[in-house]
Amino acid sequence: MNKETKMWKALLLSGLISVPLSASAQSVKGQVKDATTGEPLIGVTIRSLGSKKMAVTDIDGNYTIEASGKERLRFSYVGYDDTDITVDGRKVVNIGMKTMENDLGEVVVIGYGTQRKADLTGAVGVVDMKEAKKTAATNIYEMLQGQVPGVSVSTTSQPGAMSNVMIRGVGSFNTVGPLYVLDGMIVNDVNHLNPTEIESMQVLKDASAAAIYGARGANGVILITTKKGKKGKPSLDVSATFSVADMPKKIDMMNAVDFMYYNEQAYLNANTAWPGKTFATQNIGKYIPNTDWQKAVFKTGFTQDYNMMYTQGSDNVNFALGAGYMDQTGVMEGPEYQRFTARLNGDATYGILKIGVNSTFQHAINHETNSGSFANALAMPSVIPVYNPDEPSGKGGFGYGSADFPTYSSNPIAIQKSYEGLNVNNRVIANGFVELKPIKHLTYKLNVGVDAWFGRNKYINHCYTMRMASGETRYNDVLTDNRDQRITTLVENTLTYDNTFGKHHITALVGHTAEDVNWHWLQNQGYNQQVPGLWEIDLVGTQNDMQGSEQERRQLSYIGRLDYNYAERYLLQFNFRSDGSSKFGPNNRRGYFPSLSLGWRVSEEKFWEPVKHIVDNLKLRASWGKVGDMQSLGNYSYIPSIDHSGPYEGLYAIFGPSGSENIHYGATQTAKVNVNLGWETKTTTNIGIDFGLFNSRLFGSLEWFNAKSTDLLLNVPQAWATGVSTLWTNYGEMRNQGFELTLGWHDHIGDFDYNVSANLSTLRNKVLKMGDAYVQEGYTRTEVGRSISDFYLLKTDGIFQSMDEVYNNTTTLKDGTVKVIQPNAQPGDIRYVDVNGDGQIDDTDKDWCGSPMPKFELGFNVSLAWKNFDFNMLWAGKFGNKIYNQVRANTLNFNVDNIPADVRPWTWDNPSNEYPRMYANSTDNNKASDRFLESGTYFRLKNIQLGYTLPQSIAKILNLQKLRAYISGSNLVTFTGYKGYDPDIICTYVYAQGIDSGQYPSSRQLNFGLQVTF
Repeated sequence: MNKETKMWKALLLSGLISVPLSASAQSVKGQVKDATTGEPLIGVTIRSLGSKKMAVTDIDGNYTIEASGKERLRFSYVGYDDTDITVDGRKVVNIGMKTMENDLGEVVVIGYGTQRKADLTGAVGVVDMKEAKKTAATNIYEMLQGQVPGVSVSTTSQPGAMSNVMIRGVGSFNTVGPLYVLDGMIVNDVNHLNPTEIESMQVLKDASAAAIYGARGANGVILITTKKGKKGKPSLDVSATFSVADMPKKIDMMNAVDFMYYNEQAYLNANTAWPGKTFATQNIGKYIPNTDWQKAVFKTGFTQDYNMMYTQGSDNVNFALGAGYMDQTGVMEGPEYQRFTARLNGDATYGILKIGVNSTFQHAINHETNSGSFANALAMPSVIPVYNPDEPSGKGGFGYGSADFPTYSSNPIAIQKSYEGLNVNNRVIANGFVELKPIKHLTYKLNVGVDAWFGRNKYINHCYTMRMASGETRYNDVLTDNRDQRITTLVENTLTYDNTFGKHHITALVGHTAEDVNWHWLQNQGYNQQVPGLWEIDLVGTQNDMQGSEQERRQLSYIGRLDYNYAERYLLQFNFRSDGSSKFGPNNRRGYFPSLSLGWRVSEEKFWEPVKHIVDNLKLRASWGKVGDMQSLGNYSYIPSIDHSGPYEGLYAIFGPSGSENIHYGATQTAKVNVNLGWETKTTTNIGIDFGLFNSRLFGSLEWFNAKSTDLLLNVPQAWATGVSTLWTNYGEMRNQGFELTLGWHDHIGDFDYNVSANLSTLRNKVLKMGDAYVQEGYTRTEVGRSISDFYLLKTDGIFQSMDEVYNNTTTLKDGTVKVIQPNAQPGDIRYVDVNGDGQIDDTDKDWCGSPMPKFELGFNVSLAWKNFDFNMLWAGKFGNKIYNQVRANTLNFNVDNIPADVRPWTWDNPSNEYPRMYANSTDNNKASDRFLESGTYFRLKNIQLGYTLPQSIAKILNLQKLRAYISGSNLVTFTGYKGYDPDIICTYVYAQGIDSGQYPSSRQLNFGLQVTF
């Protein structure tokens, strides 16, 4: 440490050094140094855990404190791990402090290896697991939200459901997601993974970081490492969490009296007799049903989550053994999710040989949610009861639309009770490895893994009558039984050379991987179960449908990586991967994916020393690379296939004279193939800067990226005369650009420690090339020159208040003719904008109305600690996006369904300029328009937690290492103007983003937890 630095720190700390000390048994002094460099540490706080006295090290790292001979001293310093030392009667206690694991010295997983965080040159997001574990998450997706810039997570509280994860935007015209690597094993999803088993998570965001995974890394890679045994005392961690959840929002709908008033108006405006008149007349002064459908559907959900993890280790053998059980019920009638997990990780070292295994077993039982209940709970008229003892079909006894109130909405309670979906999944993910170091600096590793998944979906439809004119009365019941299995095997051989020559450090890796995936699927369906209560496919009265499929995919790859570090200042990494997949034809079976990244640790240069006491860490980095994807392609898409008939399915034609027709089964080619199909490729350029100021109290990073996806797989429509509908091609191109910023400050003041951090990401998406002029999907359109799935709707211009306004709403055509644009409109109808000026309103008048993609996303985290108390809160939000509120659109059609209580449709007495008139017939007022488009901006308190850790002195009396209790809340507060249940919606279809069709929302949750370490 230079003299100038010492003087600067001494001035700042002069007041602290003279902290008064109370009288104690003896005076203890010593010196505190960096354990690695031996440099004295200035400003280290020393606390007595018994008497609470305190001291601070001076300019030479020296301190003096009064403490009894048996007291424990805690040494705390920003950027270093806290160190506890027992005095044991000594008068001199010198220590060396180690840098914190999450600082620049942290070793992170980068794919087929590890690297110091300080040496990273690509865009790698490291999840702060200490903060992520405070979210009371039941899956890893909840742990990811708001933690890493560039990672967009849309969550749901639906029990057992997967969330939607996108890394740096949509990169394909097909529904694909990131690649997950669990302890070195490539897996398709981590839906049933127990989050308490996770030790670390890294997100590979750019091509230079993900190129080592080649054809699987185009949409980003999430690396997950689970807990391992460590050298030291055995440890048993036990945790228990109990949660209570409810719907955070209720949308007030009209009661029965108000509904009947406007329902009558709808029929009067349509010049039709009101069918509810007889009902109203007969029930004057009597009780009538007044159903609060949301109260009937929604309920309190509960979650129980119990976990244990035993770890033990020595110099040669380490292992971890864990188990977990979770039971979660939803906030509506029906769904329930149970998860049983077990884990065994272990390794043993014998000289130059190391062997190990990572394994997990997952058993999940999911009583699935049936779609439609959220939307129907709003649309169903309140005058209809939940149950109707006079229900005419005798199938369930539910209330629904009738001749008095002819709505075609379905009874939401009947939806949940009529359909029983039981999904059972058993999965084993395991990999064993052997490491051999035949000579110094050289390591050979063999990794063999298997991912075996066995699923069963048993779907029972009781065929209850749930809506007017329902077709469910055709059968007594329907049983669908589905069996799936997927077995993936992986074999990897890698050779790693790691050595240091003076100031030069080189790590080189070469390898070979082989993957084989087998699918088997079988489904049967039958009607009219013969034995009541015993639902088995061989007991149905009529076999209806049988389908099955068996497929296989193989991939053979070669990998290589070179890391070069000169003098801890100049960094270089080169990656290369060659993938060959059976999904492609022989012409383009193999893809090649290189990447190059460079880094410069400016803060390690000599010329930086004069300012290093201010900016102690500064690194510039840049990268370029290519990655690929093939997820959207079928296993045999390049091979011509013939579809033929079967006993319950197939192609057929009817021939024969009238009255004597016969069915003749046949076969044909239904899809055209492209033998030249190739890989989707994403080329990414990334420029970043990492910085730390004031002994890294202030820390952060800033990145800019440009990702261009080419040769995107598209199903291009074909002429009908060809006999096929589409053809797979590599005709698409797309670009994503954006910035990512992370900024934080951590420090301590006496016993008070705090950490405040925020991350922000922006994204701009643009379609550069596609096979069609555009793709129209209901409310959205995708075309070249715009972002994917932009809203394309009619534009509105208020409400007609009189017939004069109708007749004055004209346009002049090119021939001079003046034309009334909406001649059939009446006062109280929507006025649409004639965009193309042709004097009429049709689909050609649709225009661009906004994007479902946020302009930026924000995560904000605050962590506080004072003595034995800790506090954390996490905020997450999306800003600048639009949502088409289809659920609200259904309640604003103003015909025969219920409407929101705060809405007043247009009448002569209430000439609204926002809501049109009621009309119980077909009307132009319900066209897809910007009337139902809302801002999707929100900022949500995802988690807030208060914890208390039992003092060590008391914990020892109880023979415990640690005991912590906490209370937390999830999704307690959301700032948004959105009128639906939840602005954080999941839309999996790439061409129809931002459409709220009644998805399961995020629930509000209160959690109580206990964590014990024995």
